Amino acid sequence: MSEEKLDQLLEGMNELRLVTRALLDRKDKTNAKLDALIKEVLELRALFRN
Repeated sequence: MSEEKLDQLLEGMNELRLVTRALLDRKDKTNAKLDALIKEVLELRALFRN
């Protein structure tokens, strides 16, 4: 494998890492929003039980 091909491979791997990190960050934010919504629904349910 030529040095140019190795450079291209490394560049692609770095781009993949950036995309993966962005997806994981988005997932973390989505999970946090879902957790907040679940908490709100549990609080509403508790209010209706009173």
